[in-house]
Parts: sequence; C-alpha cells; structure tokens
Amino acid sequence: MSGEEELLEKAIQKLEDNVLKGDEELTVQSEDGKGSEKVAARVRDIVTKSLTDNPAEAAMSSPSNNPLAEENRMLQAELNRLEDLLSQSRAERDEIGIKYNAVINDKTTAAEKAAWDINC
Repeated sequence: MSGEEELLEKAIQKLEDNVLKGDEELTVQSEDGKGSEKVAARVRDIVTKSLTDNPAEAAMSSPSNNPLAEENRMLQAELNRLEDLLSQSRAERDEIGIKYNAVINDKTTAAEKAAWDINC
C-alpha cells in the first residue's frame, strides 16, 4: 500500500470513528437506487471517489502549506529541464559524429582515388 493510500485509509477511518460512531446500523439508498447500504460504506465510497478522481486538480486548487512539497515540485521541474537539455546535447553530439564520419569517409575516398590515379 502506497503512502497516499495509507493516508486515505487513515482519513476515512478517522471520519468513520468520529462522525459515524454508534450509527453503524443507519442505511441509505444505494447509488444505483436498487437497495440500501450502510451509511459508513456510502461515506467511504464518496470520500474515496472524491479524493481519487483527480488528485492533481485537488493539489492545484489547495495552496501548498508544505514547503518540502513546494521544493520537491521546483526540483522536479528543474530536473525535467536538465533532462531536456541533456537529451538535446546528446542529439547534437550524435549529429556532429555523423558529420565527422561523413567528412572522414569523403577524405578517405578522395585519398584512395588520388592514390589510384597516381598508380595508373
């Protein structure tokens, strides 16, 4: 179980313990309307769905109170930028290597042709 899943489970458990304590027998109509389910189970479904639907949107809408999370986000952005630069420099290196090999092949061919012309 990941850290996020553990936090979600703890939050749901705390909600059940604090809000629904003693109300285990309460039921509501199920989401599909074909029966009933316990309130605790319904609350768990709603909370789980709302927290897992779009975690990125939830993170963007709430201000970052955790400076480590903000620093982590900034470092991740910098890492992505550096990875892009590294990829670009590798592509340039490969291109230069191809051009170098083409020049060497041309020079070798020209030298061989000149040597052939001299011998004939």
